[in-house]
Amino acid sequence: MIKRVIEEFSIENEIINQEYDLDITPKEIIRVLDDFSLADDDNEDEIYGQYTLSEEQIQKLKPFLKDPLYEDLEKYTYELSCYEEQEVSVSAIQMEKIRSVKEFSKLSNEINKSYGLEIDSKEILKILDDLSVDEDDENLDEVYKLTDSQIEKLKPFLKENLNQNIEKYDYYLYHWYNEASTEN
Repeated sequence: MIKRVIEEFSIENEIINQEYDLDITPKEIIRVLDDFSLADDDNEDEIYGQYTLSEEQIQKLKPFLKDPLYEDLEKYTYELSCYEEQEVSVSAIQMEKIRSVKEFSKLSNEINKSYGLEIDSKEILKILDDLSVDEDDENLDEVYKLTDSQIEKLKPFLKENLNQNIEKYDYYLYHWYNEASTEN
């Protein structure tokens, strides 16, 4: 099933803040957004790309949102994103938390590379004693921008070498969940 959403990205750190589900077809998107230009590999039957939205385009899409969006264009940018939604079976699922340092290009705001970390939250908090962590985030579920010295402290725990270039990239402490079905 194709999922169509408006993604809200923080201007400050280019990290996704929230996702708003849309109930709209590709043909309706093209009709509603009369100034909309499709990428070469998208068409009126299938849109898979990610498109930055103007304030006017956001307003035109609001009636198709499942939940209200109160945009703040001073703090966030908004993108139309379409992707194949993964169906998860009801069988037993094992969730494994994966930690990484992600390298974001300062020019394109895209992930250049992800470096896996072999360390848990408690150890990270001990090593990065200067990391400003939200009070209710003892498991480090939030995304944190790393300083040059913090990157150096984490280097011994990276699964592969990182040759940081702070002029070209920003580095963030990230997490994600890996789902693996288990046999009963």
